[in-house]
Amino acid sequence: MTPTPRLDSIDDTLADGPLQLADLIRGGLAANDRIKYYLTLLQAVAAHAGRPFAAVPDLRAARAAAGVTDAALDEAVALSQSLSDTLLVFPGAERVRAALFADMRRMLEPLRAAPPEYPGHTRLDSYVRRLEACAAEAPVWQEDQVDVRAIEALTRVGDETFHRLVMDVHKELNALLASVAVESIDGARVLGVAPQDRPLIAAFMKGLNATAGLKFDHPGLGTTAARSRDALSIQNDLGTTDGHVIVIRVAGLTAGLTYADVHRKRLLFLQETLSPYGVEWREGPLSRTDELETIVGDFAAPGQAELEQFLTFVASRLVFLIDWNRARKQLGRFVSRREAVRVLKWAADNQFGHRAFLQAGGAQLISSVFDRIAPNRTRYGLRLDELIGADAATAFLESVLRIATTALNQGRSVRLIADQVEVELARHLATPAEQLIEVVAEHAMLISALIERLQQTLGSEQGLAIGKAAQTAALAARWEERADAAIAGFSRTLARSAADAALQELLDRAQPVAGALEECAFVLTLASADVPPAGIASLRSIAELVGTGARDYVRALEHAKALRAAGPAAVDEVLIAVDRITALEHAVDAAERSARAVFLDGSASSRDLHVLTGAARCLEDAADGLARCATAIRDHALGLGGGHL
Repeated sequence: MTPTPRLDSIDDTLADGPLQLADLIRGGLAANDRIKYYLTLLQAVAAHAGRPFAAVPDLRAARAAAGVTDAALDEAVALSQSLSDTLLVFPGAERVRAALFADMRRMLEPLRAAPPEYPGHTRLDSYVRRLEACAAEAPVWQEDQVDVRAIEALTRVGDETFHRLVMDVHKELNALLASVAVESIDGARVLGVAPQDRPLIAAFMKGLNATAGLKFDHPGLGTTAARSRDALSIQNDLGTTDGHVIVIRVAGLTAGLTYADVHRKRLLFLQETLSPYGVEWREGPLSRTDELETIVGDFAAPGQAELEQFLTFVASRLVFLIDWNRARKQLGRFVSRREAVRVLKWAADNQFGHRAFLQAGGAQLISSVFDRIAPNRTRYGLRLDELIGADAATAFLESVLRIATTALNQGRSVRLIADQVEVELARHLATPAEQLIEVVAEHAMLISALIERLQQTLGSEQGLAIGKAAQTAALAARWEERADAAIAGFSRTLARSAADAALQELLDRAQPVAGALEECAFVLTLASADVPPAGIASLRSIAELVGTGARDYVRALEHAKALRAAGPAAVDEVLIAVDRITALEHAVDAAERSARAVFLDGSASSRDLHVLTGAARCLEDAADGLARCATAIRDHALGLGGGHL
């Protein structure tokens, strides 16, 4: 039995061999470029004939890029005239028509020369019949007079139209190119490229491969590259949709992008994504059709390195176009359409993307989690941003995309993703009381860190660590400012009536504690190098008591956060912690009185006496503040009885 020839190599029995077929494919792709220009020209002619006073588009660059040498066509749009509602005239019309069908026949030539086992052979007869039917519908344009309906038939995208035939055969040529490509460069199938093309293809594939994994199990991102005339053409098929492709033609230091899509918003998204490079965009062929829209952009690089960087960046962004519109619509169920696009832009900029979100369930993932943890918080037709605010909703959706991508990249299950999304949603759905306790708990951690730093500054038995005093004061000032800003910001955004009275008191009582510790840190910077060690030891004893109280304060808040879930057990833990804080307040009072006697034994200068007494007073104020905070936590816990926040 004769082995079946492989499709990735050309059968040696072909008359002219693989190089002949390669030339035909390159010729077919070049013909496709010219056809796109002719279609653009016809559409511009029809538009200008109907609106003769509108601005005339300049298609010189498009003509040159497509390899069309007939410079007289540059004046065709300006000279077009409408003869009637259905008839127009422009110079060169018959040449354009003849070139269109001649180039379409050139696109079919590679399929005729393909190896017998290539499946496109079975479709060739169908393509020929469709071409003949299109030619019959567009008879010779005598005296350059054209029926407007003939232009519409040629340029419109639809079943069995000329432009659909162009798209189908173009796709066929790409498949044939992929099957006969003689080598691969980092995953790109290449044919007949020049030595100077290789680093450009490698640069493109570097960016593509860096992010391609974010498409997960979705098809797409297949890349082919070939040299056509004086330019390198790189094409990437973004998915399964025929029209969803991007082509980059590199000539010299200029990269020209042609991007086709059925979704205009995704076109705009790509333009925004590439905005850092200052790409000059213009409308491409059929830029205003019911089914397909195309944009064309040029990037002129100052040098080879910048050109390669651009190709790498463009390729790295392509994965974020896959399934983009579906993700936008699903996110749009929770926030405004503009915010949905912003979330997708954030996800792309931060290398998360949206495919993992869709693969994990998309909008259904969020809806099911919402129904599980907050069944009574939604009303029919009310979006998430209307429930928790636009900023919070956007932040939540960004977290969902991050969670899904991270989990799938690590091989985690969809169930784990749902659990993590539930935790994130619960945080954003927290009641005002829950939010307040969360903010105060963070404030309490800063208080605990401040007193720990003060204990380190008070040093060992040898006395004050003078070198640390200034550092501690500066650090304490920043931490105290940060702590106050957190609570002040919460106060501005939370209606005071939203939380119970005890928590409102807690909000007011928490701030002075950090202020007292910051003042203590500052006072210690005023001490001399001869401050008595016995006085510092007394201060250290007071600070240790305050530190114990601060840690109990943190514990009390952690138990208060668990009141809804743990009930009476959490109330007991809150009361125990509060009792310890109250007892420590009395111990601090006693320690402060004992310290005063040490300070006044006559060994301290008047300056150091001021420092020691001032620092002790600040520590006592901090202990008193902690006790007042503890009372507010106790009142809150007893008022709820372990019920719910």
